[in-house]
Amino acid sequence: MNISNRTQMPRRVAHIIFVVPLLSALVFTGTASADIHGRGQGTAIYMRTCIACHGSDGAGTMPGIPDLTEKNGPMSRSDDVLLKSILDGIESDSVPTPMPPMGGDEDMTRADARTVLKYLRQKFGN
Repeated sequence: MNISNRTQMPRRVAHIIFVVPLLSALVFTGTASADIHGRGQGTAIYMRTCIACHGSDGAGTMPGIPDLTEKNGPMSRSDDVLLKSILDGIESDSVPTPMPPMGGDEDMTRADARTVLKYLRQKFGN
């Protein structure tokens, strides 16, 4: 090893010691690299709150869950109606499986609801 390599070693070790755990924490907590740049928050909220019932494809994971991908389905409604549904939940005779307020996520904010709605529009259309 020449002298140049020896002087670089501490810097390389420092990067490994500090950067790798940070990146690992981001990956394993569900915050993808896109979140580092301020994008992907809607994905993270959906994965944390909505995916259990609506599934990764938006078609619903069990009978009675509305299909978010249907042309005239829930996503054909206005943002105001959908935002109210996200925040207040949905319970009706036409939906046999009720959706709890904020998808059951007590920590969800109005801003989170708007963010996940934007994600839903991008992911499932309408």
